[in-house]
Amino acid sequence: MPSLAAGPAVNTYASEYTYTTELTAAHRTDATHVTATHHLEGDFPGGQVDLRFRFTLRDGLIERLVIAS
Repeated sequence: MPSLAAGPAVNTYASEYTYTTELTAAHRTDATHVTATHHLEGDFPGGQVDLRFRFTLRDGLIERLVIAS
């Protein structure tokens, strides 16, 4: 699957890179919203990034997921 990153990596694939990931934080903001932060380090452009995964839950399932750096 092609990368959705902007810039020079736009025509590459995520499988072209190796990386490690660590869950660095997680918290529930209310009954339907959870935010988890993962730190990634690897050989991709920039070498490291913190990604925030914002989940909206409904009936115990993920209704919406927003991933931001």
